[in-house]
Amino acid sequence: MTFKFFIDTADHSYIEEKWKFLNRFVSKKHMVGITTNPNAFMKENLHTVKQWETRTRTLAELVTKIREDNKGVVYVQIPGDNLSEEKVLQWATMVSGWGDGQTKIALKLPPYKKYLDMVATLSKTIDINITGVADCGTALKCLQSKVRYVSIIPGRMEEVGIDAKAHVSFVMNAHHEKAKWDIITGSMRTLEGLKWCVEQRTIPTIGKKIIDLITEENAKEVFSIKPASESLKDLNSFAPVTEEKSKILSLQFFEQMNECGNETAKEFLQETKM
Repeated sequence: MTFKFFIDTADHSYIEEKWKFLNRFVSKKHMVGITTNPNAFMKENLHTVKQWETRTRTLAELVTKIREDNKGVVYVQIPGDNLSEEKVLQWATMVSGWGDGQTKIALKLPPYKKYLDMVATLSKTIDINITGVADCGTALKCLQSKVRYVSIIPGRMEEVGIDAKAHVSFVMNAHHEKAKWDIITGSMRTLEGLKWCVEQRTIPTIGKKIIDLITEENAKEVFSIKPASESLKDLNSFAPVTEEKSKILSLQFFEQMNECGNETAKEFLQETKM
C-alpha cells in the first residue's frame, strides 16, 4: 500500500504518458485526482474561460479513465483573488458543470475571510480546497470553516527560509483520524520533500518536477514511503513562530496566480456583468 496523492499539472498528454510508467508502481485508487490553478493553465497556453473548461473536461475524463470509478476529482481555482462573493458563487456554479459525469469538479480559494465565510454555502454543492497557505495558524483557521482540504505550500516556504516541516507537523498533530478534512502539501521540489510530506500524513501534489525525478531505479522506493501511523512525538507544545514572510509568501503566491489568470478573469467578469 502506498500513499494518496494528486497529480499537479494541466498537461493531460504528459499525465497520460507518465501514467503508463507510474501505474506499474502505484495503485490507480491512490491517485486522488488532479489539481490545477491559473499558473498551470497558463503553462498550457490556456487563457480563456472556454479553454479552461475544455481542458478541465479532458482532465476529468482522464481521471475517470485512470481510476475507473466516479470517486476522482479535479480542482479548479478562481482566476483572480479579487472576485466578489457574488462572482465566486457564479464561478463555482459554472465550473461544477465542467465534469464528465463521473469525476467531479471542485473549487480552490485563497484563505481570505470573505471566502472562508462562504464555505458553508459553497460546500452544499462543491468541495472546497483553501490553497496558498504558508503557516500553521492560517491552516488551522481555515480548517475551522470545515473545508475539504487546506493546501500548504512547503516547497515555496523552504525556498524563503521558513521551517515548513514545523508548520506542517503542528497542523497534522491536531488531526483526528475521524476528521473530515485533510492537508494537501503542494509545490514540492525534491523527493526528500515528498518523503517527509508523506510521512507527516499529508496528501502531496506531485507535479512535473517530482514526476521527472521518479525513475526505474527509485520508483519502488519512492512509492514505498508510508505515512506515520500516529502524530509524530517530537513536536513542541507550542506552535512554531509565524513570521511576516509567511504572509508575504502567500500574497506573492496569489499575485502570481492573478497575473496568470488575468485574461480569464477579465473575460469571466465581462461575461457575467449585470
